[in-house]
Amino acid sequence: MAGRILINFAREVRQDGAAPVVVVFGRRAEVVALSRGEPKSYQPLLDWLAREDVPTIDVTDDLARQALRTGDAELFAQQQHYSEEGNAVVAATLARRVPALVGGACDPCR
Repeated sequence: MAGRILINFAREVRQDGAAPVVVVFGRRAEVVALSRGEPKSYQPLLDWLAREDVPTIDVTDDLARQALRTGDAELFAQQQHYSEEGNAVVAATLARRVPALVGGACDPCR
């Protein structure tokens, strides 16, 4: 169901002349599992989005790499929200990856 919703979202965004980007924000359990070398439970969704040519950024990979350096506790605050450090990882990931995915779609926004 989520895959269909995201694929339809991407189609609608493209029809409106914009560039769709789906961002996957991993939960703490997913970050910990990935940092331990376990596979992503949602990999089939990522594969489906790739087959449908839906640009996707999974910030979980960068969070897992940071968890290996600092521990996962540093990345999460109360009630499983990202901490300041976790948000910094997400922001750096998006700043690095979004421009290549949207091309010139955001140029008029400047």
